[in-house]
Amino acid sequence: ADGPYPFEGIVANDNGCADTTTFDVIIKEVTYVNFTGLESEYCENQDASTLLANVSSGILSFSCEVADYLVDNGDGTAILAPTMADRDVTVMFSFTNGFGCTDTYTESVDTIYPKPVLQLSGLLPAYCELDSASLLSLSLLNQPISDSSIYTIDTNGVFFDMVTDSEYTFDPIIPGSYSIENMYTDVNGCFNTIINTTVVNPLPSVEVDSLLIIDVGNEIEIGNLGPDETNVIYEWSNGDQSSSTFVSQPGIYFITATNDTTGCSLIDSLILQYDENYNTVDLESISIFPNPTSDIVSIKLSSPSQNISIVNTSGDPINEGGTPFVTDESGLLELNLLDFNLNQGYYYIIIQDIGAFLLIKL
Repeated sequence: ADGPYPFEGIVANDNGCADTTTFDVIIKEVTYVNFTGLESEYCENQDASTLLANVSSGILSFSCEVADYLVDNGDGTAILAPTMADRDVTVMFSFTNGFGCTDTYTESVDTIYPKPVLQLSGLLPAYCELDSASLLSLSLLNQPISDSSIYTIDTNGVFFDMVTDSEYTFDPIIPGSYSIENMYTDVNGCFNTIINTTVVNPLPSVEVDSLLIIDVGNEIEIGNLGPDETNVIYEWSNGDQSSSTFVSQPGIYFITATNDTTGCSLIDSLILQYDENYNTVDLESISIFPNPTSDIVSIKLSSPSQNISIVNTSGDPINEGGTPFVTDESGLLELNLLDFNLNQGYYYIIIQDIGAFLLIKL
């Protein structure tokens, strides 16, 4: 124990003579120290503890076996924040009191678990509106995945969806900027969060009715009646390259609109037909036989014609160059449709002199 202690020393020689000396010894007091706040388990780059010693002034210091883990505040407190996976890490506190006596207290961290490293797969950097959906999947780069992730999806900074699952189906229906956050917690309670972004670009705007009826000799404008959309390239099946086109002949008209910045493309079509009540006398004088046909079709008009076109459902002529067919003097035209390497389906007869729009089935 601390305190003063008197000592007496006696020395005797072989002659029986003795001498005695006395002196005092002072045992100085030791200040015994400890600290609290240390946990037995941590997650790297996630958990932190404030360590608190039982003394706060004098010559004192915290130390850690891995110096990067600890910040000593110099006042009997320290912050321990492990930055890597580890085991059996020693943390010490020492104190030297006014008598120059020092005591050291030691504790150990059993385990510092690795923080899960997340990776999201399946998400494209950009989509076009109405593209096929993508199946997103979370994986871990430094350990097996053992539980579901929390998917939080925002669009244009506004909450859009939240799902707790290992996978998520991202369906690009609504244009906008998307942020997809994954939050995952492993079996040790260590968690991590990653954020991935993508954009869903809008399709070009195309205004095309599915079916229009016109009278022979009339011309109408189809497509967008306003100005062309910025950065959009238009291609009509009749060769026009603007958002609208003027048409007067029946058929199927296709428009392809492509945004040359985003690459997003939209195809739409319109069927243009003559009024079925128009020119019925002339139509009754036309015969097509056999119809359906497996090969040869005969077209009989009441008078000769040099302007007969046969087109597919896309409005493309069946013969190269699109040269009109010509009847004989009696108004008869016979064609072997197999000569044109046609697929089975429907084909349209356009007779310019009469304006008829008729159907053949092959």
